[in-house]
Amino acid sequence: MTVNNQFFCIGKILKPFGYKGQFVAAFEVDKAEKYTELEFVFVEIKHERVPFFVSEFEMQRNNSAILKLDYIDDMDALQKVIGCRLLIPESEVVASEPGEFDIRDLQGFTVIDEQYGNIGSINKVLEFPQQYIMQIFFREKEILIPLTDDFITEIDPDKKIITIVAPEGLIGFYLE
Repeated sequence: MTVNNQFFCIGKILKPFGYKGQFVAAFEVDKAEKYTELEFVFVEIKHERVPFFVSEFEMQRNNSAILKLDYIDDMDALQKVIGCRLLIPESEVVASEPGEFDIRDLQGFTVIDEQYGNIGSINKVLEFPQQYIMQIFFREKEILIPLTDDFITEIDPDKKIITIVAPEGLIGFYLE
């Protein structure tokens, strides 16, 4: 998720791992293993972005990893960053390989709903703790639709079209 024009959120620090400052991080990007060679990350601490060098990075399953950052050497230091977001500069975002698809790539896709037809293009993909949300402007109104397999019937990356079946009444709610 793009935090602003300069930073991209790749994940969140979840919990300690061991007692020497290592921690478990949950990655919110597809194919987190593409980031195992990161030299540094920014940790968002009280709305400030603090840079840290990455000294250990070990992928786990379920898009998580065990990380160790320089200068976080004990539980006291680690407790200050639990729950914080991990950010990287936009310039460090790893591009998708041909044939691969990343959630970020959906921005600009046209959304076709079964009932309303073409409801516009995805302005932004918003990130919330539970899910991603498509922000679309339709008839000069903002519409927010969860980006979930339950509503998506087809994604055509070549034509940049997403076909959905929005929950009954959702789009109408925003148009009132």
